[in-house]
Amino acid sequence: MRREPSASTSGRLRGPLGIHDLTPRERQVLLLLGQAATNREISHSLGIAERTVKSHLTSVMGKLDVTTRTEAAIFSYVHHAALVHEEPDAAAS
Repeated sequence: MRREPSASTSGRLRGPLGIHDLTPRERQVLLLLGQAATNREISHSLGIAERTVKSHLTSVMGKLDVTTRTEAAIFSYVHHAALVHEEPDAAAS
């Protein structure tokens, strides 16, 4: 008997479901991750500690229901436009 393949990474990353749950900083970290930046590069770019980057990535991965850095990077690449355009309106504050 042949087993059906398990859900693929691309299947789980189809829609931008978790994007609305991300904070502006988490979106920034995810966008940089999607550009293949290391934690150190992300920390320097955003002016935050490398440990803080790791914390943001852990939160992002939980919200997007991905288990690896690679899955998060793929999500960022696939949903780049949605991530950029989901920034909260600063004028509304």
